[in-house]
Amino acid sequence: ERLRRACQLQPHISWASESDALANYRRSLDAVAELAVDTVVSGHGDPFGDLAERAAEINEAFLRWVDRDRGKPFFALLNYMDTHDPYLPPQPYRNKFSKRNEPGGILNWRVGRNEPQLSQAQLRDEIDGYDGAIAYVDEHIGRLLAKLAQRGHGKDTIIVITSDHGESFGEHGLFLHGNGLSPQEIRVPFIFWWPGQVPAGVRVARPVSNV
Repeated sequence: ERLRRACQLQPHISWASESDALANYRRSLDAVAELAVDTVVSGHGDPFGDLAERAAEINEAFLRWVDRDRGKPFFALLNYMDTHDPYLPPQPYRNKFSKRNEPGGILNWRVGRNEPQLSQAQLRDEIDGYDGAIAYVDEHIGRLLAKLAQRGHGKDTIIVITSDHGESFGEHGLFLHGNGLSPQEIRVPFIFWWPGQVPAGVRVARPVSNV
C-alpha cells in the first residue's frame, strides 16, 4: 500500500514472451498499482529471429516510461535476457573474447540442443559467446545508469543487480541451467548501488539468497 501511494510502478519490462506465472505476477502488481503497464514483449525465435528487444531496447522503453512523470518516485523491474542461450550477442560483443567472428549458437534449449556433444573448440566458442553477452548487458546497464544520472536520478535511485541463475558449461556433465545445484548455476551477482548511501566496495562473506 505504501509503495502504491508513493510510486508509479513498472512491474516488468522484458523481451521474453509471458509465462502464466509472469502473467499472474503482472496482474497482481497491476491491481496494486491501479495502472496499465507498458511491457515490451515478443515471441521466441530461433535463435533470435523475431526478438528485437535486447538490452538497448529494454532501456529505451524504461526511460520513455520514466520520462512520462519525472517528478514521481518509481519502482521497476528490468529483465535482460541477452545472456540466455543461444549465446548470440550483437557485434562487436559476440567476438569480443574470441578469435572467431561468430562464436556460440550451438547450445539452444528451444530447439532441443540441451546436451550436445561439443568439441573443446566448440565449448570454448559457447563460453566466449556467453562472456560476450555478459559484456553487452554490462555495457547497457552502465549506459542506463548514466541516462538516469542525466535525468537527476543518479543519487536518489537504489539499483539492485542480480540474476535468477548462472550457467553450466559441462561442469558435472551439465549444460545450461535448471538441472543442478552446482556453484556454476546457483552463485549469482547480488549488487546494491546507491551512491552516498550504500558503501562502495563492501563484500558480504555470509551466504545470502535473493529468493
